[in-house]
Amino acid sequence: AELAKASCCGLGYAALALTEAALGHAVAARRALDEAVRQSPLLERDPVGFWARFQTSPDVIARLNAALAKAGLKMPQGFTASSAQHGPRS
Repeated sequence: AELAKASCCGLGYAALALTEAALGHAVAARRALDEAVRQSPLLERDPVGFWARFQTSPDVIARLNAALAKAGLKMPQGFTASSAQHGPRS
């Protein structure tokens, strides 16, 4: 995940954030998440839309967002895990 940090659009740091969160490294996860959001504010505003840009399936989007929530991502009001099944919010 460290090697992916240079990826565009916050993707690398988002991957690092969910990896660090899975390993129980809360501070590192939050730091990576903050950088991902800085690079792509869409991640915070519309996490489903963020992942959909990479042609990610709704099931995978739901799992990625659940992992990012463990890193500290606050899901937008009205967001549920099933929101990913319905595509990006307008």
